[in-house]
Amino acid sequence: TRPDLFPPEMCLNLSNLHRDAPAHSTAQSIETIEKSLKCSIDDMFLYFDPQPLASGAIAQIHKGVLHDGRVVAVKVLHPRVKQSIFSDFTIMYTVVSIIDKIPTVKWLSVPESVQEFGRSMVLQLDLDREARNLTKFRQNFKNNNYIIFPEPIISNNSVLIETFEPGVPISHFMASSRPENSKIAALGLESYMKMMLVDNFTHSDLHPGNIMVRIPQSGPLKGQPQLVLLDVGLVTELSPRDRENFVSLFGAVVRGDGEGGAEMMVRSARDSHCEGECLESFKKQMGAIYNEVQRKKLSEIRVGELLNNVLTTVRTHHVKIESNFATLVMGTVVLEGLGKQLDPNLNLIKAAVPYFIQGESKNMW
Repeated sequence: TRPDLFPPEMCLNLSNLHRDAPAHSTAQSIETIEKSLKCSIDDMFLYFDPQPLASGAIAQIHKGVLHDGRVVAVKVLHPRVKQSIFSDFTIMYTVVSIIDKIPTVKWLSVPESVQEFGRSMVLQLDLDREARNLTKFRQNFKNNNYIIFPEPIISNNSVLIETFEPGVPISHFMASSRPENSKIAALGLESYMKMMLVDNFTHSDLHPGNIMVRIPQSGPLKGQPQLVLLDVGLVTELSPRDRENFVSLFGAVVRGDGEGGAEMMVRSARDSHCEGECLESFKKQMGAIYNEVQRKKLSEIRVGELLNNVLTTVRTHHVKIESNFATLVMGTVVLEGLGKQLDPNLNLIKAAVPYFIQGESKNMW
């Protein structure tokens, strides 16, 4: 989603890798379904499509029809995926542990971030948990007709059967200039800000493959785009203390109060050697960065340069970033990439203000 940060050829290759993840055989899907649900495939489905609709790192999706006529999506874990995940993260953690020995890298919390990501990936291996996440998201957005989550029907650790929600991949809109694009960008940004700043229950895997667009052709919402959000296995929730710190830090960004944000980062850090003249220098430099962001439109912000400036300032002043903020920060970067391609004039900071105010109100109680 970030051709502004990385070479277009790299983005294309990574996109193809994501889209073309290897699928397992239909026989393996049927075996997993029958074993976990303790019934035959014919007893469960009136029709089961042997050709998967999509395949990801954790599971693949088939389309089916239940005997009551409901069209469903059937998510099935890949065989031996648990062993692969544990093996991959053992290698990753070994590498980053070595890199972390470099003195200035310590302050970026790289091993802790990998551990946090690893724990999140392990949680995605439980599709029953994803069903519970769907239920909570549907509750959080029950009064919003423009954000749609599938309804879970049957679930266990290995299989999730949910309502099939039709739509067009958001990438189709990103590839061309269409009149609906600005509305789609605003919906995506507003839903994410609500999750992050108000609900403290954030979909942490909102890449283009997990976002569909639906434009009803009849009814009260005729012609108005809706977003269908899929694959909610990866969710971020902050502890009360960390949430308070995060909302306060985000508020500093919204207000353009870089010095206040810098002070908050130091105060909430688990490990910081920044005090006295160092703290004043850190506050001054972060203040300049925040103020520059606050003045610009989304189209004018060079996020790669911004992140480099922030990370350089953190490293040189020995302030250790909290690893549990990492997923939210990366999610915001990905979402900003979507917004920038759909509507370059969208201002992320200003659009976040109403949700920041709601989040602050929750912190007061």
